[in-house]
Amino acid sequence: MKTILTSFIACIALTASAQKRKTYFPVWTFQQSNTCINGISAGLWNFKEDRNTVTNGIRIALIGEGIIAPFAPTSPSYIEDSSFKKIINIKQFGEKINGINIAATGNLNDYVINGISLGYIGQINSRVNGISAASFVNYAVIHNGIQFAIFFNDAYIMRGLQIGIFNTSKHTKGVQIGVWNKNEKRKLPIINWNL
Repeated sequence: MKTILTSFIACIALTASAQKRKTYFPVWTFQQSNTCINGISAGLWNFKEDRNTVTNGIRIALIGEGIIAPFAPTSPSYIEDSSFKKIINIKQFGEKINGINIAATGNLNDYVINGISLGYIGQINSRVNGISAASFVNYAVIHNGIQFAIFFNDAYIMRGLQIGIFNTSKHTKGVQIGVWNKNEKRKLPIINWNL
């Protein structure tokens, strides 16, 4: 709640100070760049880079770009530590969702999600603070909370819980539950951890 309130105030402050970001309420499209939507944001999918869009409320993607997530050539856990430091120092994000994100097939882009993210096929997000769930694959560079996929979960940094058939994480503070679990310390069936 604090994050949502802070983002709402930041959107108003940016608009008031004559920045390029426009604020919309109660419904608008996330497919327009430089927007802050307080309420419901909707669209088909979003492959566009550098959108600089914030949703405080509910974001609904009728199709979503997650349909191609299972075909991603690499996962976040294969990022080198030096590359990660460059990525994490970049303050830009494509889209930030504070609340609930629902995408029919899922997400695939530089999303920052604070709340719940649901996608039927797969998700690839930059950062998730909360819960993300998908049927097939669920990738995140940084995931704090619960990461669930029936088949495969993967995170470069995972703080919390991964539940799926296969779970991997390069920097783990939490528990992995699945048929095969891999973190920086060990590989184990059923349950793995690094506390």
